[in-house]
Formats: sequence, C-alpha cells, structure tokens
Amino acid sequence: MVKVQGYLQSDIKNFFTFSENYSTKPAYFMLLFLCVVNYGYSQQTFDAANKQYDVLQERIKKKDTLIHYITKHYECSQVLSGRIDYYYEGDKLILINHLYKQGLANLWTSEDYFIIDDTLKIKTLTTEETIHLNTEYKKDEKGSSSISVEKVIEVVEQRMFFDSTATSTCFARKHAKNGLDWDAAYFNSLALKESNCIEDDAEIRDKYKLLRKAEKKLKVGYSYRKQQCIFYMW
Repeated sequence: MVKVQGYLQSDIKNFFTFSENYSTKPAYFMLLFLCVVNYGYSQQTFDAANKQYDVLQERIKKKDTLIHYITKHYECSQVLSGRIDYYYEGDKLILINHLYKQGLANLWTSEDYFIIDDTLKIKTLTTEETIHLNTEYKKDEKGSSSISVEKVIEVVEQRMFFDSTATSTCFARKHAKNGLDWDAAYFNSLALKESNCIEDDAEIRDKYKLLRKAEKKLKVGYSYRKQQCIFYMW
C-alpha cells in the first residue's frame, strides 16, 4: 500500500515538474488566436444578417409587390396603444414590427423581429423622443419679449444579433437633432457599434413567442376587429 501511494506521489511530482518546465506561452497565444477568430466570425455573421435586414427594409419602403403584410392596431388604455405588422414573402414570415407608445411621455418605441428560415436572427429596438428645449429670449421693437423653443428629436437604435446558439451580441447607434433638420438617411448611415445589451435574451424570446402566437389569431380575423387590447389575445 505504501509503495502504491509513493508511486502516485512520484507521478504527481513529475507532473508538476513537467508543468513548471513547460512554457505556457504557446497555449496563451492559441487561446488569444481562437478568441480573435471567434469574434471575427461573429462579426461576419452579424454583418451578413444585418445586410439582409437592411435590404428587406428597403424593399418594404419601396413597396415590393412580393412582400405582403397583415396589421393589428390595439389600444389597452390611454397610456398603452400600438400596432403590430407581420410581413411575409410568399407564405414565409420574414419580419414582425411592433410600434407602441407607453406612458404619458411623448415616447414611441419600435421593435423589429427579423426572421430567417423561421428563426429569430435580429431584434431591433428603436426609441424616438421629442424633446422641447428653451433656447433664447427675444424682444421686438415694442419691447415685448418671447421665448424661442427648439424641438429636438433624439433617436436611439439597438440591434440584437442571435447566433446559431441563440446567444445575443448587441450593436447600437444614437443621434439627436433639431426636428426641422432631422435627416433619416444620415442616421441610417451611422455605424453600429458593439454595445451592452439593454434587454435580456430570455425576455426577447418570450416576447417573440407571444407575437408568433398572436400571428395565428390575426390570420383568422382579429386584424379587422376594433382596437381591443392586443394583450388579451393570448
């Protein structure tokens, strides 16, 4: 028994001696290389899906006749109302857009769920808020004073990309401008930069499932009914 124990202890000592003499640099650089390759692959797959999403947006904007949709307007209360659009190419669902206003603030939120082969690939969250700022006081020739009010629009967009394992990576862009000078084309030209996700993966998957469940209801006539609360549908 002692011999066996001594034999094992000898092997353990030899193992640690080998580990100390063995350089960890190659392993470190290999790990670093794999991280870089994985990041590059994730970026490439996001870029590919993102490009498809942008192309689809342009097709919808230009009213591509190959794309059709169904719509449901809803109103739950004075502080919660909105609209859901389901876009199809043939009989295949390719996009869900959910536009809603919640609360008393003048804040609209738009969510897109971009679908490839019946799988959620990109979820976007876009908020648009109109901010009124007092800019300056003016006096006319008669001495009467007035306040010049500037209307500023701030738009924030975040895109969540889901990879093959349904794990998300987020990218965002933000811009604020005087309402009269707002340029949507300029905003869309801004680069999306990797950012922290502001929404939870599980929460998005649950919302997506609910919207898919609501889709079945809309196909049987809900889209033509009065603006009832959409959330009573499931």
